Amino acid sequence: MGFFDKLKQVKNMVTGGGAVVNVAPANQINDGNEPIAFKISCQVKDADISVRNVYLKVRAIEEVVCRDTDIARDYDGEIRTTQEDVTNTCETYSTEIQVAAAETLEANETYEWIVEFQVPSNLNGTYRGHNALHEWEAYAGLDVTGNDPDSGWVTFEVKK
Repeated sequence: MGFFDKLKQVKNMVTGGGAVVNVAPANQINDGNEPIAFKISCQVKDADISVRNVYLKVRAIEEVVCRDTDIARDYDGEIRTTQEDVTNTCETYSTEIQVAAAETLEANETYEWIVEFQVPSNLNGTYRGHNALHEWEAYAGLDVTGNDPDSGWVTFEVKK
């Protein structure tokens, strides 16, 4: 391994730029009674990557927006009001699934994994209302030394 190969590995360790990771539902979204299959793909860039594991995180987020109105009387008796939207977010579900064990991913290669996730029956599906929403998100990553290459959070539908 040459000097520039080592330099690439250090850069990739710091930035997480050693691979491009994507995640997407691999099957048609269902009513929540059947598992959802996720396809994780990884395009390794110009240097081998030593991976401790490949993982999938799934979470559900509920967000509620309420209008807050403040009423105040100033010195001359005039009433003034101010309004703002207040947002509260709550994670209603979270899990992490190990997809693959430790391995070395070779430079300039593409890898794919399929993993199934069963939506718990007691949780809400996706909904978007006037003042509230409940969304499901998936996140795939490679556990490596330094900054993990990942897909970022990707929203998907759960119909119930």
